[in-house]
Amino acid sequence: MKLRYALLTLLLTACGDDTQPDVADDGGSDGPAATDPLLSFDELALPSGYDSVTAMAFVPGRDEFVLLGKAGDVWHFGLEGDTVTELGTFRVDGTFDESDCGLISIAFDPGFDNNGFIYLGRCISQTDSVIERYVWDSTDPQSTPATGVEIIRLGDPAAEDPWHNVGSMGFDDDGVLWALFGEKKVSENAQDTTNNLGALIRIQPSQDPGGSGYTPVADKPFADSDVYAYGLRSPWTGVLDARGFYWVGDVGADDFEEVDLVTEAGQNFGWDQHEGICEGGCNDLTDPLIAIQHGVDKYVAEDPDALPSQGRVVFVGPNYRDNPNDPYGGELTGRTIVGDVCTGFVRLLEVDDAGTLTLDRHLGHVPHAHAWTQGNDGFVYAVRNGGCGAGTIGDATATLLRIRVEPVE
Repeated sequence: MKLRYALLTLLLTACGDDTQPDVADDGGSDGPAATDPLLSFDELALPSGYDSVTAMAFVPGRDEFVLLGKAGDVWHFGLEGDTVTELGTFRVDGTFDESDCGLISIAFDPGFDNNGFIYLGRCISQTDSVIERYVWDSTDPQSTPATGVEIIRLGDPAAEDPWHNVGSMGFDDDGVLWALFGEKKVSENAQDTTNNLGALIRIQPSQDPGGSGYTPVADKPFADSDVYAYGLRSPWTGVLDARGFYWVGDVGADDFEEVDLVTEAGQNFGWDQHEGICEGGCNDLTDPLIAIQHGVDKYVAEDPDALPSQGRVVFVGPNYRDNPNDPYGGELTGRTIVGDVCTGFVRLLEVDDAGTLTLDRHLGHVPHAHAWTQGNDGFVYAVRNGGCGAGTIGDATATLLRIRVEPVE
């Protein structure tokens, strides 16, 4: 059951109907209220053609951002108003970019202003993914690849396809690096807590400018691994919110896409024992925050522009942080943008301090958008690149989107 979705995913058979717990929107109804904000966007022209974009991140404290190219490219841009200017580029050679593999994720070190450290997550073979640390000198970007050191390498020699690899990563307030790893399509990895695959892991990367590797964190829940939460299949995208909760978009197999919420150490989200809401044998398993059943689910029904698609690819975008120049008037603050790359629906989710879902609202429609992030200017950005079908996106030029959220008149 294969699809090589443009970037990272599998073809998923569409069937069934969605079963979700009832969560009222602001209007208290099952669908979007008349005053709900809807998503729209401005297209910002990139200075030349870029394709196969996998991720976007803003440089801390600067009006600058980077895009990652699947084949190993790191493109650096300046952003002034609506004008995007290319500032430099470099390529990480040896990136394995077949099918779902490639250069996939980026994180800036909390001390980036002083040490210039950036972390890149990529495939180096069909079986293995790595997180590496580089010293990035934006005035001499071509010097960057030579500074690379390996922080962690994960893989499985039994992996028959280059799928379910390293996903999103970032740092918490204590300087701990968190990262998502798929189970390499070897399903039993996801239930093996001695194995870092199919899991959210937390590690302390070496801060020695010439050093590699990492130190395990003191509060890890399992003695024989760096696993913080497990039972994940293909956790491509995720984000850490201000409460310390991890939101994980776990791309599903035959039946469901999941947005999982990690609220404490040691949680098990069930793959490969089940996907979606557990209906039997559920002891010690954590249900997803939302489970999106393949087919004409309620989310597709609430999006009048939803595209028909057999493929389904869940994404988790930014959890919006307070910003002094908030262009959304507080409408997104503390809430998380999620959606489906294939059908194009976009939702806005909110939880309370216990991790209980309190808001699940239709936000708008953007087909084939990914690489969502919050900019230093307060706006949310995304990249639209390719489609959701068989083949690759090598010939699809990326479009940069600046997101607007406006009430319906």
